[in-house]
Amino acid sequence: MEHESFEDSLTAEMMNKNFINIKVDREERPDVDQVYMNAVQLMTGSGGWPLNCFALPDGRPVYGGTYFPKDKWQQTLTSLQGLKENDPIKLEEYAKNLTAGIQQSELITRNEDPLETKVEFLAQKVNEWSKYWDRKKGGPNRAPKFPLPNNYQFLLEYAFLSGDQESMDFVSTTLDQMA
Repeated sequence: MEHESFEDSLTAEMMNKNFINIKVDREERPDVDQVYMNAVQLMTGSGGWPLNCFALPDGRPVYGGTYFPKDKWQQTLTSLQGLKENDPIKLEEYAKNLTAGIQQSELITRNEDPLETKVEFLAQKVNEWSKYWDRKKGGPNRAPKFPLPNNYQFLLEYAFLSGDQESMDFVSTTLDQMA
C-alpha cells in the first residue's frame, strides 16, 4: 500500500487534506497496535498487516481493514470524509458500538488503579534492565539489536532526572554506535 497508495500524489492529497495520518510501529507500540487490531478483527472477522484503522479524534476506532487496493482506498477515504461532513452522528454511533463490542469481548481492559511512580521503583527496574545492556556496542547484549527509541528516550529522561550517569553513558554509547 505504501508505494501503491501513500506515494500516489492524488491519494496522498486526499489523505493529508481530510485526515490526520499516524503510522504506528507495532514493534515499538504493540499496545496501540493491539487495540486497533482488535477493532479490525471485530469489524472484518480477520486481521493482519498492513493494518489500517480510522479513528475519531479521541482515538475510538470507526472503520478499518488490512490491505486496500488504491481505488478501494480512495473510495474509503471519500466515504469516510462524506460521513464526517454529512452524518457525523453515524460516525459517533459506529465508534460507540465498536467500543462496546471490544469491551464486551474483554479485548480491552482499563486499569483504573492510580499509577504511583516512585524513584526507588524506577531505580530498581533500571538496575535490573542494565544487566542486559551491551556497554561496548550499545543496545541489548543479545541479537537482534533492533533499536526501540522509546527505551532510550525513557533512559535519557530517567538519567537526567535521577542523575544516573551509568544510564546516560549507556544511551550515549548506543546512539554513538548507531551513528
